[in-house]
Amino acid sequence: MSASLGAFVSDEGARIVFGNGPDVTVAGNGVPRGYARRVSGGFMIRGHWAYGSGIHHAEWVHSGCFVTDDIGKPLHNAEGAPEIILAHHPKASIVLKGNWDVLGLRATGSFDYTLIEPELFVPGALCYSFDGARVQRGGPQYQIGLVGLTSWGHTSWALGVGRRALDELARLALARADVFGKLSDGSSFRKSFADAEAKFRSASAFVRESWGDLAETIARGGTPSVTQIALIRLAMRHIHDALSDVTTFAHRTARGASLRAGTLQRCYRDAHAGTQHLLLADEIAMECGRVLMGATGPGAFWTMFGVRG
Repeated sequence: MSASLGAFVSDEGARIVFGNGPDVTVAGNGVPRGYARRVSGGFMIRGHWAYGSGIHHAEWVHSGCFVTDDIGKPLHNAEGAPEIILAHHPKASIVLKGNWDVLGLRATGSFDYTLIEPELFVPGALCYSFDGARVQRGGPQYQIGLVGLTSWGHTSWALGVGRRALDELARLALARADVFGKLSDGSSFRKSFADAEAKFRSASAFVRESWGDLAETIARGGTPSVTQIALIRLAMRHIHDALSDVTTFAHRTARGASLRAGTLQRCYRDAHAGTQHLLLADEIAMECGRVLMGATGPGAFWTMFGVRG
């Protein structure tokens, strides 16, 4: 979030946030759960937001808001879509709900939060469009936009957790024995473990293929196509599906080991918390299918939750 703020915020906003150096932590929830009405010099925002991952340690908060008129009616852009902004404000302006009591990903501290005051003024320099924000600075990797950056983070996380779960299961299988013998000696287990490895490695290969193609385009100075973005988003969904399957397999075949606190249990819990994310919704996968079958128009482009055009 700090990186995306640094890339997309205005020059004035960058001076406000990063004036004392780049080591600034930003957290919050960009999904529009709040409302912002235009006033002179910026917006007055209000609302309640959920899943502010890392927010306990943040200095600045970013909050997604539907833009409204003075009486609270949501405004729409020229294409008929809701107008949404990301508003950035100091952490001192919010109160945390302290409600992150969850199955997995506990260390993220993804508390719900709300504003201390009923409304908060946020300068326009600290706000930018949720869909279609333009890069202001940074390297070529930011050409993938907010949609690509969010896919990057979630995908890499899934790759790491899935790999660790299978590695932990292999270590356990080689060392653990019970009344049925050593787990690694069972032919059924060996076949199932091979299947799990194939499933996860296949999904990982899809990730590397789609991201490799996108990286080559950016390195040449090109603009990512709607199809390339569809492929990285589909790869993100697919690696999470594989993650769910392999961590469930690891949990069920570990013969009780993952019932107790430890790495294998944490992989299982975290995986099944991470697969609940809104960006993994079926509706986004459906949009990937629409792109890949050629059912979009020539001017189609990705937003965070779908394709326009």
